Amino acid sequence: PGAVEAAREVDGVARVSSITYTAGRVKGKDIRIAGVDPGTINQALALTFASGGSPSLLTGLGPRDAIVDDAWARSNGVDVGDRLRIRTPTERTAVYRVVGEVESELDLLGSVVVDERTLAGLFGQRQPSTGFVSLEPDADADAVQDAITAAVEPRFPTVEALNQSELKESSE
Repeated sequence: PGAVEAAREVDGVARVSSITYTAGRVKGKDIRIAGVDPGTINQALALTFASGGSPSLLTGLGPRDAIVDDAWARSNGVDVGDRLRIRTPTERTAVYRVVGEVESELDLLGSVVVDERTLAGLFGQRQPSTGFVSLEPDADADAVQDAITAAVEPRFPTVEALNQSELKESSE
C-alpha cells in the first residue's frame, strides 16, 4: 500500500482524503488537474462554490464530471454544462461535463477537479500527490503526526507529514 493507505492505519486518524495532480491541455493551453476522492474530500477541505454550487457537487462527482476554477473558466470561456475536452499526457482525450465552479483556492486544486479514479486510465497518474488527514476528536495532533511520519518515512522517504502551519509555510 501507499503512503495515504499507511496514514489511514495510524491510531487517531479519522479519515484521509487524497488529491492526485496531473497535467493536461485544453484548447492548446497547459492546465493543472486535481483528482479527488468524492467520498472524503468535503471532510478534508472547505471549498467555496461559485454561482449556486454546493459541497454536494463534490460528493456527487461522477467519472465524467468536472468542477472548474471560476477564474480559469471565465478566462477560457467555459461554463457550467459545457463539455470539456482535455488532452492527457498519455495522448488520449478525456471528456468531462462541467457541473460546477469553485472559487480560486490559492491554486490548491488547479484549473479542473475530477474524480481521482479516472486519472489512472486516462492520464497515467496512479499515485496520490497529497493526503489530508482528519483526526479523531480526542487525538493528540502532535502524536498522530509523529506516528504518521514513523509509518510512512521508511517506505516513502520523499513523503512529509506536515501540520497546517507547516504546510502553509512550505507553500509560501
